[in-house]
Amino acid sequence: MKQKSKLHRLKIRDGNNKVFHKAGKVPEIRNVVKELIYSDGTTLDTQEEVKKEVERYFHEFLGYKPENYQGISVEGITKLI
Repeated sequence: MKQKSKLHRLKIRDGNNKVFHKAGKVPEIRNVVKELIYSDGTTLDTQEEVKKEVERYFHEFLGYKPENYQGISVEGITKLI
């Protein structure tokens, strides 16, 4: 149904109206984090604060290295292959 409605809109043309242009912005609007609320009740509500917190979180999450981590050398990987 969603694809049919898109085809229908293209057939009747947009007529440069507000509805057509707003419909194109809906996915853009949905992909926005407006605020973050911590478990202690603290709220981050500006885009700059949210951006910094998300960046900090993923940097910590993706950069996590366990204490007992033992790396492997290139030669070790080559032997495995």
